[in-house]
Amino acid sequence: MRPRSRGHTHGWEKTTIALAMVLVLAAGGVYRLNAEVQALAEYQTGHAQLVPRSDLLSYAVTSWDFSRGVDSDWSLLGGARATVRGGLVIVETGPEKYTYQMWTTAHRLAAGKYQFTVEGRPTNGGLYLGALDATLNQWVTTANYWSDQDGYDKGIMAVTFALATPTEMRFVISNWNPRSERSTWSLAGARLYTATLPLRELLER
Repeated sequence: MRPRSRGHTHGWEKTTIALAMVLVLAAGGVYRLNAEVQALAEYQTGHAQLVPRSDLLSYAVTSWDFSRGVDSDWSLLGGARATVRGGLVIVETGPEKYTYQMWTTAHRLAAGKYQFTVEGRPTNGGLYLGALDATLNQWVTTANYWSDQDGYDKGIMAVTFALATPTEMRFVISNWNPRSERSTWSLAGARLYTATLPLRELLER
């Protein structure tokens, strides 16, 4: 019997190897497809409705302007990068999903009803806004927004919350991207509204 030369591979072995490679590639494609379907489902079911401007609370307590860059009261976190373009701050987030990317210093708010709004939109991926109890490090409220949802021309991204007692609060914008990828946002500014006229303004009248 003639000995088989070293390195020789039977046709059926080549076919088996090729089939295994095809199955691996197919499995990878199915995994990516499933991940994309899951991400899309989270975006479609998890985003909040934009708030009509006519429904905003009556009095602006604080305004943050991003037309010349990130306002000095805000800090970038989590690998976020910001540039200015056309009077907007363009934020590219870090890739880790659900992580803080921007937040304010702590603000002590009196008891009452408030609304934190951000002017702009995610242009890729998503974001969530949050009002954070800075002392307890706990969310008071959050809302998610997605780049492909409708209504940015008529509404604004916002969270509404009420405080029973004076509370140290931070306002946070985080990366909402189930794919663990970077998101991109175009932001013009942010505001904090309240339902009642601030005491300082009452005293000035």
